[in-house]
Amino acid sequence: PGSRPSAEVPSPARPIPVIGFHGDSDPLVPYQGGMSKKGAIILSAEGTARFWAQKNGCDLSPQKQDIPDIKNDGTTISIIHYSGCRDNADVELYRIENAGHVWPGGAQYLPERIIGKTTHNINASELIWEFFKGHALKYLE
Repeated sequence: PGSRPSAEVPSPARPIPVIGFHGDSDPLVPYQGGMSKKGAIILSAEGTARFWAQKNGCDLSPQKQDIPDIKNDGTTISIIHYSGCRDNADVELYRIENAGHVWPGGAQYLPERIIGKTTHNINASELIWEFFKGHALKYLE
């Protein structure tokens, strides 16, 4: 959705599964939305997930699940999951508490004071693969 009003964003031809990851301490793209460091007006992370859930015709009462803190790295994770969507095009948001503008499970590519903390409780690359692998057969028809 970016900085365009939601009403102006065209609907896709069919529902699209969406997965997202967002640190609630992201210094560049605020979790709560507002103004980014680059000056763009953005929706909150949860508002963006809800936007896609609406576009996909999902049940708008998401399920929430906490992921166990296995790495004790100062971050914790919860999943906000919208289901009951048209064509099973689920929407998932991984809210990462105390994490910044980083790749979950990746390297701390810049100092924490600049981009925030990286979580190692999940691996975003693996989760994205599993998410889309689970939806792929529907979209290959």
